[in-house]
Amino acid sequence: MEDSDDEHDDHRSKRLLLCQHYQLATQFALQSVAQSIVSVPSGIRSMYTGPFRGMNLTIDLLDMDAHEQRLKNMTRMKPGTFLDLIDWLRNYTNIKESKDLLAIHIEQKLLIFLYITTQGVAYRNTAEMFHHSTDTISKIFHEVLSQHYASYMSALFICLLVKWNTAEWL
Repeated sequence: MEDSDDEHDDHRSKRLLLCQHYQLATQFALQSVAQSIVSVPSGIRSMYTGPFRGMNLTIDLLDMDAHEQRLKNMTRMKPGTFLDLIDWLRNYTNIKESKDLLAIHIEQKLLIFLYITTQGVAYRNTAEMFHHSTDTISKIFHEVLSQHYASYMSALFICLLVKWNTAEWL
């Protein structure tokens, strides 16, 4: 029971840190949007005019007070499992993550990937949900997919080497 409490506290502190990060990103986004409104050339029109794009959805789903069923409905994963997968992706893959507060972070990339794969939705629906272009959605999906595939192939290769070296292969 004590391990379960420690694990719960660990997931809770991870979610709290994520919330604080996104609150800071929100403040930075407001400032950036105010500055960028003045600098956008006339004739260029963004499809999504909201300053936060998919950041709001990510924040809502990972918020400390969010009902865990919301994330589970969207990704078919409990928040603790989702956060563990985020940690694993950060530690064992080469998924790009910018230090820029307005960049699309691993949490949102994984949400996009899981939303497409678990719900069977098209890029257009995902683009509408996360307020990114279909091109951005496609790039994110393929980035996460290629990293999962590379990890799978590495694990498969190691298993084959172990079997080959232990004569289980024959």
